[in-house]
Parts: sequence; C-alpha cells; structure tokens
Amino acid sequence: MSSPISSKNRRGPATGLSNESLRESLLLLTTALLAHGLLLLNDGVYWDAWLYHPVLGTGSWDAVYTPFLRAGLPIEGSTIWLVGRLGPDTFVFKLVAFATVVLSAFAIKSIGNRLGVTTREENLCLALLTLLYPNVDMMVGFPHVSRWVDYAIFLGAARLALSVEGLVGTRHFVLRPVVLLLFFVSFNNNALLVFYFGFLWLLFVSVGHDRGPTSRLPSPFRFLTRHLDYVVLPFAFWLVKEAFFPRHGEYAGYNRFVDTPIPLLKALYYFLANAVYGQMNEALLQVAHYPLVALAAGLIALGAYDRFNLGSQRFFGDRSCSTRFLLFGVVLLGMAIFPYIVVGLWPDLSGWSSRHAMMVGLPLAMLVMWATCSVFLNSARSLSRSGFVALVVLMVGLGLVNIRNHMGWEARWVKDRSIMAHLAQIHRPANLSVIRVDDRYPIGSNDYYRFYEWTGMFREVWGDQRVIGLDLRVSSTELLPEDSSLSSERYLLKDFNPKGCQSVMTIRRGPIEYSEWDLVLRYFFYRFMNPGGMTSFLSRVTDVQLKPLEAPQAEPCEKISDSPH
Repeated sequence: MSSPISSKNRRGPATGLSNESLRESLLLLTTALLAHGLLLLNDGVYWDAWLYHPVLGTGSWDAVYTPFLRAGLPIEGSTIWLVGRLGPDTFVFKLVAFATVVLSAFAIKSIGNRLGVTTREENLCLALLTLLYPNVDMMVGFPHVSRWVDYAIFLGAARLALSVEGLVGTRHFVLRPVVLLLFFVSFNNNALLVFYFGFLWLLFVSVGHDRGPTSRLPSPFRFLTRHLDYVVLPFAFWLVKEAFFPRHGEYAGYNRFVDTPIPLLKALYYFLANAVYGQMNEALLQVAHYPLVALAAGLIALGAYDRFNLGSQRFFGDRSCSTRFLLFGVVLLGMAIFPYIVVGLWPDLSGWSSRHAMMVGLPLAMLVMWATCSVFLNSARSLSRSGFVALVVLMVGLGLVNIRNHMGWEARWVKDRSIMAHLAQIHRPANLSVIRVDDRYPIGSNDYYRFYEWTGMFREVWGDQRVIGLDLRVSSTELLPEDSSLSSERYLLKDFNPKGCQSVMTIRRGPIEYSEWDLVLRYFFYRFMNPGGMTSFLSRVTDVQLKPLEAPQAEPCEKISDSPH
C-alpha cells in the first residue's frame, strides 16, 4: 500500500499537482481550519485595534499611517490602511491573518521540497508544526496582521529566490529584482533582517546541491561575488530606514538596544522558558487534560501507519539526524530570538508580548524533527510506529492549545460586549473623565487592558472622547498619565479633562456562571441563530457597578445611576 505522500525526495518544480501534493495541501488546510478556524468567527476588537477601529472605515490615511511613520514603520502603516479598505475590519484582518499563516506553511513545505535535503514527509511535518505553533494572540490584533503579511512575503521571496537560481537569461534577470524587492518589503518586520541570514545559508547550500549530490559547497568568495546584491540588501534597507524613516515623536526611544549583559541574559532566559519550553509544555498539558482526544488521535495514527505501510517507507533524509541539521535549527532559533533580546524583549505564553515569538515556530519544528529522527529512526530510515504516534499526539496537543487560546479571546470579547451593554444603560455624569477599573472577572487572556482599550469601549458606548479607563492592576488610584500627548484624537481622548470627576467601575461575573466554552458557544448561537436574544444574554454575562471616587484635584461627580443588574 502506498503512502499518502511520496517517499521519493523529489526536487524542482512539478509539472502539475500530483495526488501527493493534493493530499498534502488538503491536510494542511484541514489542520489550519481545525486549529485556527475559530479566528474566522472572531468579531472582537483588542489592544491597539481600538485606536484604528473608529478610523479604518472612514479611510483616513493620516490617522492610520502617521503613528507607524513615527515608529519608523511606513510599510506597516500602509499595509494596515490597505487591508482596512477591503471590508469590515473585524473580519478582514483576521481573514488576512489566517490566509498568511496558511500560505507561510505552504511556502515552508515548498522550500523544503525544492532544497531536497529533507524528504517530502519531513517537509510536510515541518509545515504542520510551524502552522500549529501557538501564536493566536498575534492573529486577533489588527496592527499585528502586517507582521504575518511580512513573514509570508519573506518566505515567498525565499522560495522564489531558490527557483530563480535555476533560471538563466532574461527570466533570471527579470525575476531576481522581484525577489530583492519582496525581501526589502518584508524587512518592514525588522526582526526578519536577522532571520534573513538563515536564508542566505540555505541559498548557499542550494547552490552546492544543484551541482550534484556528491559535490562540495561552493567557495564563500565565489558565492559572495555572485550574490552580492543579496548580501548587501539588509544593510541597504537599514540605511534607508534610518535615513528617511527614523523613529521620532513618542517612538523616539522605541526598541533601543540594551547595553548591559544582565537584561540580555534575562530576556534570553524568559524567551527560551516561554517560547520553547513553555509552549511544548502547554501542548503536553492539553494532551493530559483531554486524554480521550489524545487516545483517539493515537489510534487514528496507528491505523494510518499500518494502512499506508509507513514502517517500510523512507521518512527521513540522510542528514535529518545529523549534527549539522541540529546546529542549523539551533542557529535559526537564535536568529529568531536575537532581534528581541538585544532590545530587552521576550514573549509570554500568551497576551500582548507573545508576538515576539512569531518566528520561533520554524526552527522549533526543525528541532522537534531532529529529535524525532534521533529517537525513532528505523534501519530503513523510516519512522517507527511509536514515533509516528508521538508526533501526531504532539501536533494534536499544539492544536488544542490554539483552540483554547482562540476560545479565550472570543470569551474576552463576549465579556467586553457585556460590559459595554451595561454601560449603555448607566447614566454617566457629564463631567466624568476617569474610570478606575476594578476587574474581578478575568477571562480569556490574563493580559490586562491598556487604557486605550477602555477608552475605545467608552467611545463606542458614549460616542465622545472624554473618558479614560485605567486598570487598577497596573495603575495607582492616585496616578494619572502625565503625557499631554494622550489628550489627543490619536488615543481617543480629544476632549479629555484630567481634572474631571473620577469613578470606580467594578466588574464581576454575572448571575449565571458560564465556562469559556459555554460562554462562546452560547454567544455564537445568539449571534448566528437568535439575534433577538443577544441583549438578554449579554446582560447576564457580567455585573457592572459604577461608583464615584473622591480623588485629589478632581471635580466631584454628579449622581451616577445604579446599574440595573
């Protein structure tokens, strides 16, 4: 019985879509829908998206582009504006995020097939593991979508560059500038400037491999002279960026390099603890939490292993267990980490800062495949039955982490909608300026709310730009932001009066206790099947109380009516 994916390690472009390619594509798409399909149903607004949500629909170029220009990221601002013109932002941005994540996985598989160092089976596993690496938090925030677009462009450029190497004449000289332009655009995600040197090594290996399986690598000098444009490209980008698009204004000190070793080592430790060990551990915890799902996945894997006779077919390439493969995975992981730790940044398991781990998926997938090859390799370079089951169960665990995170973000949005529904029923004092938020109902991501998230919600409810919200978990009751730039339309506070009256908003769980899953499933029911019941449902999700707060140098509040719940 033949394998669903070819055991041959074919290289070069195929003349058409083979049955193997179709099955691989179907498997990637199915996995993407299972792990990330909930993203396409997510209608929430999170983080910085509250700053752009009111203006994206109007097509205001300055309101979208200017903040990114100040941060030295003009291409990112252009990307956000262009995507925002395609349709409703709460859907279009998530559709683009989903599409670019899937396209990135396809590009990884195609790059592996073109290089020919690893087998088609390994390349498919690398694409699946990268696709499943938990980075849901980057997908739900509008401004972060441009980073996924940059990454997909980068991988697409890498794949095209490998093809261009095999061309001669006019096609080569026409397509090579296209490759350089695509890389240049992708460098808008500045972390890719370092990751790019991993591509240069792959290109170096590819040039040697194209000369024959037994040939040596080309001399570095010969490679450099023929690829000088590739080598100077990232340096040229940085010079252009610093000369014409420097960081300025409130972003003048954005992402400055650390100059002492302690912050660097601290960032490295937390990066590895969260982005590598932490995510793998989360996957195993999900497997333990849903043993029946893991058991079903294991049984299906056993059936597929025997059905397609995988035990007698070549699964690993000749170099898959080699020290060189391991070292390249480690070096590539270092390239994914280095741009962040040098500015003192590291990701958490979830939340705002998890976006710093977006490039970890591919090198971590390489390390997983190297470990699988080292432990579960048979004499015929096939994957043992236990190894195949372990690999499938790990992928299922990663998929469960993604599903849990997607459900958590949707649950948080249901909570936010409930809060806004309650606020719409509360009589707000005319001189109210500051709301201190005492959130006793944490749900979804444990990430605290930024002040502009609350400001965005207040604007959504009350239609003006006068009230700021400050989360008590990270803000003192006596402290107000001193930066006068906050009192601007950029932060939805154009009419903010820092001496206006203050109040405390206490948020508790509503009268009916819903689990995250129950909350989201009920929300989907009312959203798609019974819209008329949505108001009553939202009123039961949270309990919101708004009470005056005496604060130094603040005006006394007019009477605040009690929440009806």
